[in-house]
Order: sequence, then structure tokens, then C-alpha cells
Amino acid sequence: MTGEPTQVLRPSPLRCLGLSAACAVMAGMLIYLWIEGTGDAWIPALFMILGAIFFAFHLVPNAYALWPDDQGFNVSEMFTVKRYEWSAVSVFNVRRGILGYYVEFYHDMPGEERPKRIVLNETYGFKPVDMARLLNNCRNRSLEAKPAAKKTWPSQNS
Repeated sequence: MTGEPTQVLRPSPLRCLGLSAACAVMAGMLIYLWIEGTGDAWIPALFMILGAIFFAFHLVPNAYALWPDDQGFNVSEMFTVKRYEWSAVSVFNVRRGILGYYVEFYHDMPGEERPKRIVLNETYGFKPVDMARLLNNCRNRSLEAKPAAKKTWPSQNS
């Protein structure tokens, strides 16, 4: 096992551009309404501008990315990189949330009594089911090479 990244997953540029453009268009329409005298339309316009910047920021290299390797994976969100070792994470599950489906897993934190639930906020152009499958395949390959690293995890409903 080399620890070399097998691939780097990044957000879909088309999705990011589309969402950024949609927010910018909505902001433009709201600013127009505000100029025409529609009260406080500048408030939602400000949020739309922030949304456009947020989604455009996903296009900056390595601002948002996931790097799986033989020992684990790194997740970068807003240039904050977190490392998770395969031996310290549970299987990856798909859950339904308010805004759609997402991928979650448990991370065994040293010194903690219970594992911490982690949600991946980005699926990097994959459907959540495919993202969970990809990460589970990487995890299983690593754990097959080191069978002593397997752990017992809390039930999915705890």
C-alpha cells in the first residue's frame, strides 16, 4: 500500500456554474425590483449574491475535493482538509435529508466514547448512491488487506 491518491474527486463544474449563474440571475432580478421601488428586495438579493459567490468558489482548485488513497481519504471544504483513515470509519450510507439525499458515515474519534457521525456535503458529481459505493469499495479493499482493522459500529438508527 503506497498511500498515493488513486483519484481526486472535485465538484461538477457544470453544476457549480449553473447554480452560480441561477443565483446571479435571481440577484439581478431582485436588484431590479428594488430599484423599481419594491421595498426591501435588496435583502434576498444579497443572499443570492452570496449564493453565487459560494457556488463559484467550488470551482477554485482544491477548495472542495476528496482524495481517496490506500490508507484513507482527505476531504477539503473551503480549504480545510480533514483526514479519515479507512480503519476508523464505518460503512458509507445514503440518507434522505430535507434537501435531498446525502452520504454519511461514522468516524471513531480517539478518546471519544461514541463514534462521531459525519455527513459529506458534496458528492463530487456522483449520485449519492454511487458516491457511497465508490467509498465503500475503497474502504473494503483497504480492510481486506488489513483484516485486524475491522471495528464494530453503532446501529444505523442510533
